[in-house]
Amino acid sequence: MSVDWGDLVAKSLPAVVPLLTALYAATRGPGVIRERLKNDAEVLEKLPDSDARTQLLELIGDEVRALRQYNSAKRDLTSLGMALVAAPALGYLALWLAGLGPWWGPPAALVAGFLALACTYGIFESAQRVPRDAKGRRLQVGQSGEASEAADVPPEVESARPAE
Repeated sequence: MSVDWGDLVAKSLPAVVPLLTALYAATRGPGVIRERLKNDAEVLEKLPDSDARTQLLELIGDEVRALRQYNSAKRDLTSLGMALVAAPALGYLALWLAGLGPWWGPPAALVAGFLALACTYGIFESAQRVPRDAKGRRLQVGQSGEASEAADVPPEVESARPAE
């Protein structure tokens, strides 16, 4: 069986480009938050004392907390590397298994395809900068560890959450 690499690239490009674009967006630095802070501060200077000014001050406070959380957060690079290798390999394996003649080819291709999708999710999960424990697992709001200071949630947001 000969592989037509041009055809394979042409067929996979429409899937790979959006994934790479989303990965780029997920890994962008704090520049976006800083730009919004700068713009909001400029608008704040021009606003008179009013309800809009108070709301903008709250928004700026939320953005400062988000920037602080970003600075204390980290990526899970080990899982990211493994997922970046495994997702395309499992995707190609699924395509190869689907083309096999034996009865077990298509079911095995479904398993490989599902694992490729799970690894694709793992790419985005591990690429995000969030508070993590020593093993790379996400810390939830209120959980002890490095996220205790970074998970500074305003009281009005905390009271709006549904009771568990």
